[in-house]
Amino acid sequence: MDWMADLFCTITGIAFGSLIGTVLLRASAKWVQKMHLPFSDAYLTIFLWALTLTFQTFIVDWAVNAALPSQGDPVLVPIKVLFVLCPSFFILAALVTFRFRIPFRRSCFVSLALYGLALCLYSILPILWLAGAFDA
Repeated sequence: MDWMADLFCTITGIAFGSLIGTVLLRASAKWVQKMHLPFSDAYLTIFLWALTLTFQTFIVDWAVNAALPSQGDPVLVPIKVLFVLCPSFFILAALVTFRFRIPFRRSCFVSLALYGLALCLYSILPILWLAGAFDA
């Protein structure tokens, strides 16, 4: 029954994480391409990307653990991240190109802007939390 809880958490994480990704995609498309994306289309794009990212993470985990049986080794984490994040950048760019008819080069810039905005967001929130900005 543990796998059912994991599956439920993965699906709900994808659904709610896609909401944040949608806002970031719309902001990056507006910033780079000067293009207004409808919320539903942007959400579907990010949802599809999150599904492919989940599948890709599963495959990379399986392949790395099959090739290198030491699962608890912290050295393997950067290898897994590298094999997941680099292709996912181009997968997102391809999805943006396919769904919104943007040239691939411009969609790579949109994808780069999304990654930059996400990095800034996930860097600032812990600092604000540590500074006590979310205290009641």
